[in-house]
Amino acid sequence: MNRLILSLALLFALSSAVAQQTNKTFKRLLYKNKQLKPFLKQAQKYRIQIIYTSIDSNGLPGEPQYFNYDPDFYFYPASTVKLPAALYALEKLNEFGIDKSDPYFSTSTFENYDSAEGDQSIEDYIQKVFLVSSNDAFNRLYDFLGIDLINRRFEEMGLSNSRMTHRLSVSLTTEENRRTLYLQIGENYRQGPQIGEEYKTETPIWLGKKYYAGDVLINNPMDFSLKNKFDLWDQQQLLKSLFFPESLKEEAQLSINENDLSFVKEMISAVPRNYGYDEAKFPDGSGKFLIYGDRKDRIPEHLKIYNKIGGAYGFLIDNAFVEDSKNDVHFLLSAVIYVNENDTLNDDTYEYDSKGLPFLGELGRHIYKFELSQKP
Repeated sequence: MNRLILSLALLFALSSAVAQQTNKTFKRLLYKNKQLKPFLKQAQKYRIQIIYTSIDSNGLPGEPQYFNYDPDFYFYPASTVKLPAALYALEKLNEFGIDKSDPYFSTSTFENYDSAEGDQSIEDYIQKVFLVSSNDAFNRLYDFLGIDLINRRFEEMGLSNSRMTHRLSVSLTTEENRRTLYLQIGENYRQGPQIGEEYKTETPIWLGKKYYAGDVLINNPMDFSLKNKFDLWDQQQLLKSLFFPESLKEEAQLSINENDLSFVKEMISAVPRNYGYDEAKFPDGSGKFLIYGDRKDRIPEHLKIYNKIGGAYGFLIDNAFVEDSKNDVHFLLSAVIYVNENDTLNDDTYEYDSKGLPFLGELGRHIYKFELSQKP
């Protein structure tokens, strides 16, 4: 059985390698960087995927440039799923005329999941998912939306390689993750418990060679077919819907009012120190892996990085729109890397600091410097 599972995992990886997309000119640009090249030459091992889109003279996205991109080459999206949750929550508030600052109450019947006591609001939760990537804040947005709405919006917007199936960092069954709670927002909005459909891949998605289930080591790959999936192209497309809606078809655009649009743009570019968080614990780069992930210095005021990061199971991801108002530089960059040398999941032994963050930081700086070099 172990040998069969490993064989299937190898076949999955090989089929993904055949389907991957790489632009030769973009590959040459990346290979010019001596720090990136050793990782790029082992792109399959590190499960690297990169999508880069420059912004043309008319202020619109150009053609995406790909390195090793493959919608079937699975990566665990971790906290990057908080971006669609926040955006779709603002859409739902707009639809029902709910103020984002109204207190949020919920009643949980799950043993491992607390109720919300009304001391927070959707506005607070959205701040926390971007400033400090709070999992609990995401889970409250998830309850408000329900998985059917999230997955329907993915489909409507053409983000067909993505799915939402579960809350984060809370031990719940598959069925419990399909269920939402009774909740109330403000005085006028009430929502009864709901149960959504099951969203999963029909075939297993094997990752790693072995994994821990609690304290027990399982000597088989781990199946991610019931886990969240947020494809890298879909991630960048969602940023385009936020910043360049005119470049997309109407069905791929968001329905968010101007006030909330300004609010969410401010939040995804914000750094924790400007909102009262301890800079020693949350330096600017803690939420900005591209360019600053491996650095402790502050991001200058003229440089805005609108993004959402993720990190779990050895994967590090960043999906960003970079805007330098001083030098008139604008570009979209989305990337993922897998840094797990022992290929064991859930052992908390990943090379985030020694490999993952330096790679993403240098990748962001390399593209930023290239963009600067294109200016007259």
